[in-house]
Amino acid sequence: MESSTSSTAKSSLWPWVAAAWAIKLGADAWFLEPVLRFFGRRKWLWGLLPLQVLYAPYALAVGAAGWRGGYQWKGRAVR
Repeated sequence: MESSTSSTAKSSLWPWVAAAWAIKLGADAWFLEPVLRFFGRRKWLWGLLPLQVLYAPYALAVGAAGWRGGYQWKGRAVR
């Protein structure tokens, strides 16, 4: 019985995940549109959707790499 409850909980979570992602996408577009218009690059707004999909794995990879310890940036060691 527990597995069906777990399955139901997971399936009921997806609408919330989708709504949060849509709100983030809308907010990013809202902030980026005037900036891209100012620089004459408004057509770049169409790249926002594919980049949103790539952002989560990128953020996870950077966070996981941060657990490894320090790194070098601009010739200096950051710990």
